[in-house]
Amino acid sequence: MLNGSIVSHRNIAEDLPHGTAPSVPPTFSYDRVACFYDYDMGLNAAAGDVSFYVKAGLKATGKVLEVGCGTGRIALALVEAGCQVLGVDVSVPMLQQMSQNALMRLLPSQRTRLRWACMDMKDLGISETFSLVLCPYSAFTYLLEEADRSKFLSRVSHLLSAGGRFILDVFVPRYEILCQQDEHILFDYRREVPGGLVLERRKTIQKDLTAQVNCITRYYKLLDTNGSVVEEFSTRDSIRYWFQPELRLLLESHGLEVLAAYGDFDEEPYRYEAQMMVFVCQVRK
Repeated sequence: MLNGSIVSHRNIAEDLPHGTAPSVPPTFSYDRVACFYDYDMGLNAAAGDVSFYVKAGLKATGKVLEVGCGTGRIALALVEAGCQVLGVDVSVPMLQQMSQNALMRLLPSQRTRLRWACMDMKDLGISETFSLVLCPYSAFTYLLEEADRSKFLSRVSHLLSAGGRFILDVFVPRYEILCQQDEHILFDYRREVPGGLVLERRKTIQKDLTAQVNCITRYYKLLDTNGSVVEEFSTRDSIRYWFQPELRLLLESHGLEVLAAYGDFDEEPYRYEAQMMVFVCQVRK
């Protein structure tokens, strides 16, 4: 049984009877950017997602599980709102950053409502149930293989308590991006990060249009106040993107009833021009 306080990922992994700490290459992209993730990808999330998930958490009658909790952008807001949260993530450095964020942001009384575990979403070794399971910020797209997606969705169904909800959001592929040459370099941004540095990011996207898989290489530079390069590196991720009808069918084929399908976090119905798709599901009765 998981204990109810902030503990290290090792303690939680040991306390979970079926939990294992996954073997992750040291070059795993989120390990590499964890120290400034909140100023990098954390600022790229669609507007309103945190408040949307907090609202869902407040409606839940029991515990909340967040799959892909990262540095706690959503999990900590849920805790602040009064929810009991278990966050799981495959990246130890991301969880360590979440720990630091929690210590800085949460009151001691609030920290007792937060737990986390280092765990791959393909193998959720959790023996308790939840009234709300979240898979936010397109985390589902990292499941490239059909077998892994099937295992994950089946496991989610078993983790939901009676009447529980499963919510996931996924980006909608942009046709102008899919039509670009793979060699095309996209400039993302320059942003200030802690330590008086500036983060500069560019990327290329290699596209397999048949498999609907994008291989994204991100090129990072950390610059000092004089514009000199302090550090330079790249990361690579592969994601499987989805179109709304096929993802709905996938969810339904795994015994999940789609209660709502939104095109944003303002709960507007999904439309063709939407840049996000948000599904609210429950286990089919």
